[in-house]
Amino acid sequence: MRLFYPGLSANSEISLTGEDFNYLKNVLRAREGAEVMLFDGKGNSATAIITGISSERITARTGDVFPSKKTESGLKTVLLQGMLKGQKMDVVVQKATELGVSEIIPLITRRAEVRETRKTGRWRKIAREAARQCGRAVVPLIAEPAPLADFLKHYRGAGIIFWEEGGSGLKDASGKLRGGNAVAGGIAVAVGPEGGFAEEEVQAARGAGFSVCSLGPRILRAETAAIAALALIQYELGDIS
Repeated sequence: MRLFYPGLSANSEISLTGEDFNYLKNVLRAREGAEVMLFDGKGNSATAIITGISSERITARTGDVFPSKKTESGLKTVLLQGMLKGQKMDVVVQKATELGVSEIIPLITRRAEVRETRKTGRWRKIAREAARQCGRAVVPLIAEPAPLADFLKHYRGAGIIFWEEGGSGLKDASGKLRGGNAVAGGIAVAVGPEGGFAEEEVQAARGAGFSVCSLGPRILRAETAAIAALALIQYELGDIS
């Protein structure tokens, strides 16, 4: 069993309450002496032994803290995702975490049907849970929503923007990036909202050095496009072989 526990420290007494307490006591039926694996979301893990169970909390004692980054991709990926309606964004955050992204920036774009949100906290919780389930020791950062133009002002790394109205194939673009060692510092991957990116947004990204790519002849749902794009990029440049 793995649990997210920020502020992890070695050889210390900790208390688990709330959802973690309920999960351990009522779902897993944990008992004193059971071992729990903790991770802090920043690449560190520790085992902890349950020392007490009350009606409100579980106490445990941690062992040594050790780095645990074997499940992290060597490719630092920032997902720029045009904000989506309903639970579609939840799905993208969950699957992007599983696919190894380092950061997710919800984008405010011209064609987005959602331009403001109070769900950032919810998305961060989804990312923590997805990291726990898939064995990651690092939880990706979930930024506050921002316009694409704001990101482009300061970004100087490699980038790919997906556009259903044209662009090169991903294999060609990734080959050029790999050949020039352009992804050594990471890569930004931009995927539009339900209505896609406006042409001026694509041109702005191109002007900032992004490659414009297509995901093929079929028009994909926005959440499908994000998942497909990340999986393909991890295959071409990351740790999915």
